[in-house]
Order: sequence, then C-alpha cells, then structure tokens
Amino acid sequence: MQHAINLLRKKKPREAVKYIKEHIKPGDLERCPDIRRVLALAAMLDFPPPEYEHLLGEERKQQLVRLFITTSAAVLGMTREPLLPPLVFSGLCAVKSGACLETAAP
Repeated sequence: MQHAINLLRKKKPREAVKYIKEHIKPGDLERCPDIRRVLALAAMLDFPPPEYEHLLGEERKQQLVRLFITTSAAVLGMTREPLLPPLVFSGLCAVKSGACLETAAP
C-alpha cells in the first residue's frame, strides 16, 4: 500500500494502479478500506479532496515510521530506545572496575 501511495506522491497514478492490481487480492479490498481510497485518489490526483490529502502528507510518513518502530520493538521484545548507550556505559564500568585486572583466568 505504501509503495502505491509513494507512486501517487511522485505523480505516477498508472504505476500505482498497476502495482495495486498486481499485489492486492480481492479479499484485501474488504479488509482494508484504504485500498479503495488509494484507487480513488489515483483518479483525483490533480485535485485531491481534503479527506484524501492526509494519505500524501508528510505526517502520514512520520506516523508510519512511529508505528513501525513501536510494532517492531514489541514483536522483538525490545525497548524503543537504542541499546547502544547503556551497553557502552556498562562496558566502560566493567573496564574501570577493580575486578577487571590483568590476571590469568583459571
């Protein structure tokens, strides 16, 4: 869907409709009403009605990025914050601690 919206954003309605026809099954139209809206938007691309403009806006892209980060973090069981800073901090604490001496391991 997002690929078709990006094609519409680039003013390529024929490619967007072709992409939807190739990748969307009839059952998908019933489950996702946005597919019909994207097809309608392809027909009205030069003068999109206000209720369709949100599909092409930058806010839509930011919303999808936030949704992807939240969903992928939930699926993978991770936090939304990057893990590198606390891991580097932990590593530096371990290196500076007295237990990290140059002794042979048993």
